[in-house]
Amino acid sequence: IHRGGPLGSMDIVFIKPTAPRQLYGALSDYDLPAIEPPMWEALLAGWLQARGYQAAILDPEAEGCTLEESARRAAAMKPRLVAIVAAGANPIASTMSMAGVRTALEQLEIACPEVPRLVAGVHPTALPERTLREEPATYVCAGEGFMTLPPLLEALRTGASTQGIAGLWQVGEDGDVIEPPPATVLENLDAAPDPAWELLPMGHYRANNWHCFGHIDNRMPYGLLYTTLGCPYRCA
Repeated sequence: IHRGGPLGSMDIVFIKPTAPRQLYGALSDYDLPAIEPPMWEALLAGWLQARGYQAAILDPEAEGCTLEESARRAAAMKPRLVAIVAAGANPIASTMSMAGVRTALEQLEIACPEVPRLVAGVHPTALPERTLREEPATYVCAGEGFMTLPPLLEALRTGASTQGIAGLWQVGEDGDVIEPPPATVLENLDAAPDPAWELLPMGHYRANNWHCFGHIDNRMPYGLLYTTLGCPYRCA
């Protein structure tokens, strides 16, 4: 169980995972795939900033750099935590992005091995134990992250144990995976702050071509809009 991190001014750095060559092959060389703003990173960063934490977001896809370069940039910030969110505007994009997640985690392990690494998103939430076993991550955040990240960052600030934080999966000192209590969801979405758009290079994002067939040469800039989170029903 990780009990502390390096002391720095940055509490958390989010890195958007990207693997265009693995997903799109040679098509990625022709500016055809979309470049989506990392909405969940922006939402969580805004949530944490409103609670007094310092957050940064690195988007190698939008910035035209590699995950290796992003890992080095993250290390230079000396954060207490680095987070990789496997997510996208399409729900299946979470599993698709796991190739980039692994590369990002491997590069972070090289660039700043002393900094704990967290993975979040739909795929890790569905398979938290498997993700911990297969990926070089310190933690897996199951759920939205709103109720998990603040107490985790506070524990890393103070050196307290991270065991028992809702939604935070980790491997214990005996090598067994520790299953946490489930995290509650954010019931009142109006309580959430705006996404931290100011942390993103908003002019570098590109729409999917099917969003703008009528003006295919005008795909940038591009943003995302969420009107709700989750399912409106209460199935058992």
